[in-house]
Amino acid sequence: MVTLINNGLSPSQPVTMAVAPDGVLYVTNGIDGARRWDGQTNSAETAGISASTAHCEVAGSGSGDIYGSFDVYTRFVDDAGVPSSFSAATTIAVTSGDSFGQFDYTAIPVSDEDRVVGRQIWRNTAGQSTTFYLDVEIDDNTAASDSSTRTDGELVQQTAMRYLTEDGWPNANRFGPPPSHMQVVVSFGNRMWYLVPADYTEGSASVSGTTVSGSGVQWTRQMIGRRVYHGGKLSGVISEFTNNGSLVLSTSAVSGFGSGSYYRIGDDDERNNVHFSEAGEPESFPLDDDGNYTNVITGQEDGDKLTGGMPLGSYLYLLKESHIYRLTTAGDPRRDAGIALVAERGCLNQRCWCRVEGMAFLMDRAGVYVFRGTQTEAVSPPVQDFFRGRINWSRSKWFHAEASADEETVRFFVALDDDLWAKSALCYNYRLKQWNEDEYPFWMGASATAPLGSERRLIAGADETVVLMNEGVLDGLAPYDSLREDSLPTGLSETVRGTVTGASTTTIRDADADFSFGNWHASPTSVGAPVTVIDSNGDHQTQRIASISGSTITVQNDWSTTPSVDDIYQIGAIEYEAKFGSFRFLDEERSNRRGVRITFEPQTEAGILNVRRYLNHSSSPLSSNFPYDNSIGGEVTRDSPNFQVDLTTAEGVMLQRFDDGFEDGSPADRIVEIELKGASGKERTKIYSIEVQGVQ
Repeated sequence: MVTLINNGLSPSQPVTMAVAPDGVLYVTNGIDGARRWDGQTNSAETAGISASTAHCEVAGSGSGDIYGSFDVYTRFVDDAGVPSSFSAATTIAVTSGDSFGQFDYTAIPVSDEDRVVGRQIWRNTAGQSTTFYLDVEIDDNTAASDSSTRTDGELVQQTAMRYLTEDGWPNANRFGPPPSHMQVVVSFGNRMWYLVPADYTEGSASVSGTTVSGSGVQWTRQMIGRRVYHGGKLSGVISEFTNNGSLVLSTSAVSGFGSGSYYRIGDDDERNNVHFSEAGEPESFPLDDDGNYTNVITGQEDGDKLTGGMPLGSYLYLLKESHIYRLTTAGDPRRDAGIALVAERGCLNQRCWCRVEGMAFLMDRAGVYVFRGTQTEAVSPPVQDFFRGRINWSRSKWFHAEASADEETVRFFVALDDDLWAKSALCYNYRLKQWNEDEYPFWMGASATAPLGSERRLIAGADETVVLMNEGVLDGLAPYDSLREDSLPTGLSETVRGTVTGASTTTIRDADADFSFGNWHASPTSVGAPVTVIDSNGDHQTQRIASISGSTITVQNDWSTTPSVDDIYQIGAIEYEAKFGSFRFLDEERSNRRGVRITFEPQTEAGILNVRRYLNHSSSPLSSNFPYDNSIGGEVTRDSPNFQVDLTTAEGVMLQRFDDGFEDGSPADRIVEIELKGASGKERTKIYSIEVQGVQ
């Protein structure tokens, strides 16, 4: 079951997440403000509680011995006791001749935040403003008035709190909410750390005087205090949020600009800043009396910019585009934080690193490398062509990475070529030191590991759903929620593989099919499962399902070739392909038969596996000039490049003989490459060995 804990966040920026020592999950994107989720409730809530900018009114009444000068503050609290900082102050000064017996508090501020369930009124004792005491506790967020008859002697028996620490740092105002403009959150050393200011550039804008007007934008209240830039110049600081298309600057724009212009909302002076919470208080970010954060470390200025933060071992590493710095602290970063350069490699964003067995794998524009604290080792040279021309770097803020321990593989999810979102993954098996590419039918928005049973498994967010990776035999559908299945359960009446009886540019029809997937754990229409059509030559094409009605499947995009009657279709087929290196034919053909031999696990249900040959470094596979059966375990049709393997062959062996030959020194075929190309059926395809014969 998937629980939606938050929606309505800006689609312009990915979120980052971190779990605090108390088990609460914190989420931020630098646009909408941080969120928190305790894992127990059905929804996330705003992280931190904003202090009131208003103040209560104070008066004295009745006879008594209370007199002096008193400062009074209000603060909000939630049901877990998490407070806000102090509100604006109210001061009341009373001489001994006007002493009274009761404090009357009216116009007590009310919070507009849902998590606030109570309020507190704090005041000092006469003659000092160092320590404040809890005078009144209100168990609701509605009452406008309350009172107290406590004298100073009685008040000092209540909960006390210094206004400033002994070192002069904010204390009563240490409960500021996390900085809303930072897009990265990290949990390290019993504190939460926020860094990397987010830029907002969606739509267009204009500035006239103090008014900022936008078109195609989704501005938020959290943008107050941020800066508007145009043409690389600062226009002004945002002081008010009117609505999602209108903002107000604190002063007339330094540099105005007309409608439809490119603009940017950001914080250039925070590019190297790292904010940190109080120890053990993940929602406490101290503010001074001017409302400025005080728990801030400024990194080294090197012309590079921060992209993330990575806890590894006993250190927090600050990641930039092309540098890594190590942050050290003995316990109080305000006093003893140290920052040192440790590597001249970087990281694309906060989601493009993952830890594995005490080391980390990271991706920057130069490739993928392993980091061990001070040393880096490039691991991506075998796939460097992806980094030279195929990766769509303009979409790099949406890339992400995660490690799968059961596969001993790290996946870097990237957008290739013209893709706008991550639909492919560069996969590195760190045990075998081998690479492969995964391509998915869904856009992969995020990835993580999660506990499932006794294991941690890789999950991914795809099209508003959560999918379990490396699980099952079909993509996008499952009759049950069981794990580690190698085949579909027997006895299912629903049709997942059948024969096409009719088709159009966007549909296929099977008059004999039963497409009643309503009771399945995941039905093909719930996530838009892929459906693959295989023609008589073994060629196959795949589209995602848009809907199923009766015996007709409608797909989301046009088929590249309209399917024919008697073609085979497979719902949820997982396509795969592997192309191996070049092999040179042996010169002595007569004593060296040429061919390819594949062993596999025999299946009870048909699957798709084609063997293709490429000669002399050609980019096109060799087609057969005639159908022949000079083989075991398969067949090839005329003018087709596909030798179609029969995966139900009881022996689990396929052998295809080659009829190509040459004499040494002739211009005949000398080089061969073998490619396997297929798609899963109702069972997981298991290939054990591939042997190319007659080559060296």
